[in-house]
Amino acid sequence: MTGQMHLVDFVAGIGNDSTDELLDEMRAIDREANGWVNIRPRPEDNPDPSAADLAPTPPPSPLNIFGRRRAVTIEGTWVPGRARRSPAEPASVGLEHPAGRFAVRQLRDGGLAVPDRWKVVTDHARRGLVLSVPASGSSVDDRAGDLTAIIDWLVAASAILAPDQVTGRWQAEVHTR
Repeated sequence: MTGQMHLVDFVAGIGNDSTDELLDEMRAIDREANGWVNIRPRPEDNPDPSAADLAPTPPPSPLNIFGRRRAVTIEGTWVPGRARRSPAEPASVGLEHPAGRFAVRQLRDGGLAVPDRWKVVTDHARRGLVLSVPASGSSVDDRAGDLTAIIDWLVAASAILAPDQVTGRWQAEVHTR
């Protein structure tokens, strides 16, 4: 079975939220545990995500193994947990960002803490920030609230870790298997 990918544009921010289509897609993926979603800011002048400004690839060098290729475009990822396993596997939220080390500290200093029930899996300069997000309940409504919180948190975290990239317009890549 081959996977499919399609784009969902949305606007997020104080007083301006159009995430309903994205939430519907995430609920469907969550029910089937058959995909993931990448979320990134959409530049005002170029809606094509493949044209995002990326850092140039440095020339090959033996010292590159000690260097870090800087992620210039911030990108959040959500992968659903697997409720059919015992015990249930929590969802995963990742954030690739240009802010370097100690993203959790930078977020806290910016007024956005990692929610209490979420657990930091890794906070690394190269691998980014990865969080484990347990479901707040077993009902569909509980998990829908979790998905809304995940989108809101990724948008707010992006604004703190890469404020120069956030325009208020977002694009989600919805992948299904």
